Amino acid sequence: MDLKKFFTKSLLQFIQISKKVPKIYVDNALALFPVILDSYFMYEAYTLENAPP
Repeated sequence: MDLKKFFTKSLLQFIQISKKVPKIYVDNALALFPVILDSYFMYEAYTLENAPP
């Protein structure tokens, strides 16, 4: 999974959804975005470290 492609796709989906839902949900999602990003990179690092030889 290409990371750049993944984020571009996610962002486009997010923009589409954000037009349909009330603004407060969008604000909450944006507030959580760094947390999601952080946990994703931690997961990536974990899987790389503990990959079977």
